[in-house]
Amino acid sequence: MVEKIYLQSPYLFKLFLINIKGFFINKRRYNKAFRSIYVKSKERLKWDEEKINDFKLKLLNRRLVEAKNNSVYYSELIPENFRIKSFDQLSNFPIQTKVFIKENLNAVISDTRSVPYITSNTSGTTGSGLVFPESLRSEKEKWAIWWRYRELHGITQKEWCGYFGGKVILPTNKSYKKPFLKVHTTKQLMFSMYHLNHNTVDSYVKSINENSIRWLHGYPSTLSYFAALIIEKKLAFKHKVQWITTGAENLLLSQKKLIKKAFGINPIEHYGLSEPVANIFQCIKGHLHVDEDYSHVELIHSFENYYKIVGTSIFNECLQFLRYDTNDLVEFYEQDKCDCGYHGRVVRNIEGRREDFLTLKNGTKIGRLDHIFKDLVNIKEAQIYQHSNYNIDFRIVKSENFSEQDKIELNSKITKFLPTANFKIVFKNKIERTSAGKVKFVISEIK
Repeated sequence: MVEKIYLQSPYLFKLFLINIKGFFINKRRYNKAFRSIYVKSKERLKWDEEKINDFKLKLLNRRLVEAKNNSVYYSELIPENFRIKSFDQLSNFPIQTKVFIKENLNAVISDTRSVPYITSNTSGTTGSGLVFPESLRSEKEKWAIWWRYRELHGITQKEWCGYFGGKVILPTNKSYKKPFLKVHTTKQLMFSMYHLNHNTVDSYVKSINENSIRWLHGYPSTLSYFAALIIEKKLAFKHKVQWITTGAENLLLSQKKLIKKAFGINPIEHYGLSEPVANIFQCIKGHLHVDEDYSHVELIHSFENYYKIVGTSIFNECLQFLRYDTNDLVEFYEQDKCDCGYHGRVVRNIEGRREDFLTLKNGTKIGRLDHIFKDLVNIKEAQIYQHSNYNIDFRIVKSENFSEQDKIELNSKITKFLPTANFKIVFKNKIERTSAGKVKFVISEIK
């Protein structure tokens, strides 16, 4: 009802409402308690592995005691006087899934009425979202970790952000001269991704210029589409965009190439979830690190050099996520190290989910298919769809500069990477988004 009223209200009233909402979010999220948590989170960057593990064990044992005493499910699952002395002991517990948490939410939640909390949610695909209670402390710890990595790259909370998210901030059935909302209370220029196209992209660039925005953040699929339009129309910025940060989706190599060509800088990658079970950030050396002090992350081997992310929360007093399967995969080699000074494990790539891989008839899983598109800058968007009979559609949104030579090169690259596959190239006006505004790069009907 509130969302419906908001979307039907005049533009100026939308501005008023969204600034009011931003004010209350800031007041809750970034208060005196946050500043203390943030300072402590930065100090932990200097800790070694032993000190981090001691810190996590102490907090996790506290959470398990709370869960044992206050949760119907954990009162039966956790043995009396159980204490974790080594993280290896977690293997005694079953791995949780999002479906399990959804179906047993009332039993899993801790009855801690005295703990102030918010209602968090995951977007997921249609029907797979999760709504759960998160303590205010857990929310602050999450944002402290997120701002910590941003500050490592020179981004502070004083910096205005051009935000390209998935929320519908303006009705999609109307056109606007200014397809954005300026939110002073959160220092955000919130752009409507649903109004971004060849005809409107000039207004997006103009607003970034007029507001001297130096930092852009959003979904990789939206930012790379924005980059493709900028290249296509040969648009320029009056000042250099200094930072582009991404989240919520995997950052593909082809998307990095487009963003680098349009803005002259490499995007900074981040992996985080609404569920406080795992966080991975890109350091100043360009490597991806697990934030070991935010949660306990198990990397469980799936196939080849791909590992599933399974996380256990240590800050949320309201709901204990214990060995929660994120269903996301990373490419991981134990020998990989980084000399940036942080001790978190290094992963090479965040690969998405197992179903984001193509499956050949012999059972072989094929990933990293974004390499097919990395040099084809005249492709705005791409998606790979595998049917249940193993046939593959390459769905392509081409730019105005797309030529027959581009099609020949695309066909050649697909054949090179998938020499035995039956495929066809399908041209589309735009790739469909999920209900959260995200784009799935690979969709496979193979179970």
